[in-house]
Amino acid sequence: MNDPMRTPVVVGVDGSQAANRALMWAADEASRLRLPLLLVHSVDFPAFASSAGVDFDGSLVWSVEADGERLLAEARERVRERCPDLQVELRVESLSPVAGLAEASRGARMVVLGSSGKGALRGALVGSSAVGVLHRAHCPVAVIRGSGQPSTVSAPVLVGVDASPSSDLAVELAFDEAAWRGAELIAAHAWTEHVAVSASIYAYPLPMDWDRMGEAEEKVLAEKIGFWHEKYPEVRVRKVVSCARPTRWLLELAKEAQLMVVGTRGRSELASTFLGSTSQAMVYHSPCPVIIAREDHKVP
Repeated sequence: MNDPMRTPVVVGVDGSQAANRALMWAADEASRLRLPLLLVHSVDFPAFASSAGVDFDGSLVWSVEADGERLLAEARERVRERCPDLQVELRVESLSPVAGLAEASRGARMVVLGSSGKGALRGALVGSSAVGVLHRAHCPVAVIRGSGQPSTVSAPVLVGVDASPSSDLAVELAFDEAAWRGAELIAAHAWTEHVAVSASIYAYPLPMDWDRMGEAEEKVLAEKIGFWHEKYPEVRVRKVVSCARPTRWLLELAKEAQLMVVGTRGRSELASTFLGSTSQAMVYHSPCPVIIAREDHKVP
């Protein structure tokens, strides 16, 4: 069993501006959790040699490892300037960035990614690499969209709530994040999809008592967040329910948020070749940082 006081916050380091923003965000997160921060730089040496058109030998490994250690040392100094009391650990992985971060995620509290970067993580949110990390990580993954900083210190935390098991973990994380930030929590629940399914089954318009259905969905939302609101009574909660397309609606709500938390399917599901449509849209288009929580994730 992992020692909950030793589970690190993990962040990928590659020297890019996006990775540097993720680094600072991860440092703040680790500092408030009083957990170590693990900086990871990953290099797939054979792939690197092939792409560079050079021989894969000991001198190449030494040179690339030295460059990675330099990047990590520089990153550690930036973290110490911001969080001088934070314990910082360094690791160079002889793996692809995806495999390196997935391996480092074992027993971690969270993995933090920039929204773009160098090498295999370039254009991470438009390629397969970041999606690979999101699927293979053993803990929640934060993707730092935008500047990584809230537009105002009073900006709320937003959580998307539905009936799935992954939503339960998302709600837990969102309450925790809102509590330490002193922020309002917007708990958002959309209820379009199952109504559309019902209509398609019968293939003709069904008589709908929309007010009654809305009240029922408000009860669903209240039940999903009730336990965690009792645990975090200091968190101000704004409950919003809408008969709307979840993706478009959440992206609109995210414009006022400093952080969004959403759930997605577990690794064991056949459909997990892709992120759920809503969570995938969030990591591609969210105007603020977003944390993705899967139902099979465990938070120490």
